[in-house]
Amino acid sequence: MKRVLFILLLSLSISALGYALTYADSVDADVIEGDRCVVSEAASGVGVPLITETYKVNVNKNNVEAVCQFNIPQEGNEPKKALTNKNLNCRITTIDGAVFMADDAHVVVTPGGQAVLTCKYSLL
Repeated sequence: MKRVLFILLLSLSISALGYALTYADSVDADVIEGDRCVVSEAASGVGVPLITETYKVNVNKNNVEAVCQFNIPQEGNEPKKALTNKNLNCRITTIDGAVFMADDAHVVVTPGGQAVLTCKYSLL
């Protein structure tokens, strides 16, 4: 619970200051339900971090899945062709405080300035 509170406070303080989220524990993407979804600058593939409050976290009996949709924040950072970055380390924190390290995560960034992060954790 302390870790979840720490992550939430860190996310809020960084967003208030406008800084990119940097992870000491090598997390490429972080989804905090009820707060935001962040992909690090390195994992985004476009030289800027991706931050959004537009996402879904779905939990069913077998899986936890987070899907985040982004607009690339700075014009000119769009790739010339679609980029896919696979095998990301993605942490999903549900609104009730449960934390899951996704075992299947990737981000797709399009030339149109859009990106989608998908993080899946299997409960089986």
